[in-house]
Amino acid sequence: EQTTPVGNVLNDSVASVRNVSYTDLDMDLFELGGNVTWDSPPPHEEGHLVTYYDVYLAEDQFRQGRSQILSGRALGINEIAMASDTALRAFSHVLVYTRSSFVEQTTPMYLGFSDTGRYITNLSFTDFDLDFEDL
Repeated sequence: EQTTPVGNVLNDSVASVRNVSYTDLDMDLFELGGNVTWDSPPPHEEGHLVTYYDVYLAEDQFRQGRSQILSGRALGINEIAMASDTALRAFSHVLVYTRSSFVEQTTPMYLGFSDTGRYITNLSFTDFDLDFEDL
């Protein structure tokens, strides 16, 4: 046992993105596609420790059933384009994590969303072609 203890300073850093948003550009029900954007961590947080962003879809804000849609987005690029026709499955949240050279953050920033379909209604067509079975 040592009689003179030695101490070290520990630093617990926090750096989370802000203002996560998602615009669903896929017009089909049960399918996703569009832009996910976020703001970088503010300067008063340890933003200088962030090297990448990771983005997931999940069933809730607690990471249940998460599926990664982007790994290692470089710092300074705060947007991804989610491919059209991405299956909705049971997803209801977008999660954005910061990652340092050491580890991905444990608690992400998130955004809940709901999928909507777009349909055309009251569509009509008048056929002026006089040939049977031709349009």
